[in-house]
Amino acid sequence: MNLSPLLMPIAVEWVILITTLVPLVGRGVRGRANKHPNIAIFTLFSALASAIAAACIALLIACQSVFALWHELSDSPASHRSIEKTLLALGASFAPWILLATAGITIALVNQRLEPHIRTARALAPRIESILASRGAFHGIEYLAVESPGHISFTTRIHGRNAIVLSTHTLATLNQHQLDAVLWHELGHIRLGHYWLKLAAKTLAALTPRIVASRVLVERLDELAEVAADNFAARRVGRALLAETRSLFRGAPRG
Repeated sequence: MNLSPLLMPIAVEWVILITTLVPLVGRGVRGRANKHPNIAIFTLFSALASAIAAACIALLIACQSVFALWHELSDSPASHRSIEKTLLALGASFAPWILLATAGITIALVNQRLEPHIRTARALAPRIESILASRGAFHGIEYLAVESPGHISFTTRIHGRNAIVLSTHTLATLNQHQLDAVLWHELGHIRLGHYWLKLAAKTLAALTPRIVASRVLVERLDELAEVAADNFAARRVGRALLAETRSLFRGAPRG
């Protein structure tokens, strides 16, 4: 598959356009996006995925041009080669190895950047699991209790399984209808795959900390995920009960 060199500036411009527009659009259309949070989440991820694809295409075209130049020079008769052409041929022959070395260094830097996060998560996981106590199941998803004097609810993964975590205060003070509203909200996060979306967004932000678009993705995803989970729960328990229950969690961590 031969890609036209004309695609390279287009691909580069697309990367610049997306990484510039996502922060501006993401922070400027909150009202409209909140009406259709799942579409907004899909759009954000699709835009950044297209930018990554465009960057890969640009790299592929660069590699392709290097090999094309090398073949062109190596196929020409020795009598037609000048010193300049010979130097170009040598440079072209070394270029793929330079690209591979660059890719290797990039991968090493990526691993170096992610390793502290992975190490911290591994160290914290046993401690977190040790303070959680099973309190039941909701539509096939186990919910656990953590000792806390405030209202807390969030989803996580324990031993590779989805789980809902609630504070002991939440379990002790909410009536059954309010508890169902909270559980439906958290189940919405699980059914809509928000754990994996947030993990992907935070990984991208960790790899590209200086790109504003990746940071905006994390911020907007947190907001849109809450709206989407609320919509999921409201269809089961009603908007009034959900609003009443949510007011109890004002200022408390959710997700």
